[in-house]
Amino acid sequence: MPARITRLFTSPLARPLWLVLPLALWLLISWMPRTPPFTPITTPEQKEALIGTTIAGPALVLDGDMIVVDRVLVRLWGMDAMEQGQSCMHEGTRTRNCGQVAIDLLEAHAERASVGCTIAEVDAWGRAIARCYVGNTDLGAMLVHEGYALATPAGKGAYAEIEEGARQAKSGVWAGYFMQPWYVQTITGRPL
Repeated sequence: MPARITRLFTSPLARPLWLVLPLALWLLISWMPRTPPFTPITTPEQKEALIGTTIAGPALVLDGDMIVVDRVLVRLWGMDAMEQGQSCMHEGTRTRNCGQVAIDLLEAHAERASVGCTIAEVDAWGRAIARCYVGNTDLGAMLVHEGYALATPAGKGAYAEIEEGARQAKSGVWAGYFMQPWYVQTITGRPL
């Protein structure tokens, strides 16, 4: 290595610079504006244009019942998954992070696959409410069947039998005690 480059790394004046440089770079990167993974649906025209359409593509899982497909924030229709960080009693005394299990299940089925979503409505928070499929697998039905989501009143007709089957088989959260996710959302202030 040439002497000039060696001095750059080893001189007493350069050492503090090499300590400060990574910190300055980290601060610069952390203050840069970030682009969200989805485009917010804000206008009535955008909402009307989406209702009834089908979007498809790879999915980014945000929560047990929320994904991003084709830059559209999608909440799965007819079910409510356990919340991120929500603990459930399992097998009597053991607790588990059932919200993370719901996320992991959805990721296992939806990520690295083409997800198709038919949008039924757009809610007050600008999320597309949709039934989403990977192949012939309804993602909402899969989560209810595995016992890490509950049918909502909107989905009782479609998912009621699946939920009852999961309850009788003691699948997922039905093997122990849990709080319904809509109560957790109310307590934490998250949108339903």
